[in-house]
Formats: sequence, structure tokens, C-alpha cells
Amino acid sequence: MNVFSFIDSITYSKKNLLEEDFSSEKEYIPYLVNKHLSLFPDTIFYSNNMNKYGFLSKKYQYDYLRFSIRKRKRYTKWPKKEKNTEIDCVSEYYDCSKRKAKEYVSILSKDKLDKICSILEGKKG
Repeated sequence: MNVFSFIDSITYSKKNLLEEDFSSEKEYIPYLVNKHLSLFPDTIFYSNNMNKYGFLSKKYQYDYLRFSIRKRKRYTKWPKKEKNTEIDCVSEYYDCSKRKAKEYVSILSKDKLDKICSILEGKKG
């Protein structure tokens, strides 16, 4: 069982997956379920409630969401971070973290960034 099985059972099928298989409670990850539900306007408040009451057991959180949210198919792409090649180049060139590299990119000139990226491409190619 994966996170999307739980999300489907909460939002559409309403089938109790925790009751069917008692070991599946370990596979239920409240953070990911809440993150997914926060992407929709009609479920964001339920997700926020579970973030406030994160100390509750997984079963209680799952049941609250399953019984509170109206049955409906909800589709969306899972949000992913955009890749920034300049930050990757600067991070590798100066051997620093992505956070520091982001600061460096804001300071460095466009010519210097192009030079760094071309040097690294020369090493790889």
C-alpha cells in the first residue's frame, strides 16, 4: 500500500484500509496525506486541522479525514521543485550547499555564471 491508496480511500472510495490490514497503519504517512490534501480548496481546512492535531494517532487522523471530506475525485500533479542549472553549477564549483549557492547566484554577474557553467561542462564533456 502506498500514500496514494490512502488518499484515494479518504477522498473517493471511503474504504477503511486500516481496518482491512492492521499493519498498514505503519505505512500511513500523515504528513504526505495532509500535503496532498492542502492542494485543493475544499480540503485545505481539513488538512490544516490535522496539522494542528498531529499528536493524534494515525488511525484517528485517517478516520477524521475519511469521514469529513466529501466523496469526489481530485486530480493534480504532485508539486516538484524546479531545477536551476546555475545554482547547481555554482554549488559544484564552489563546493557549497544549494542554499549558499543561491546567495552566490544573486551576487555573481551573468558573465561569471556563464563562465562557471562552461568550465563545469568542459570537465564533464
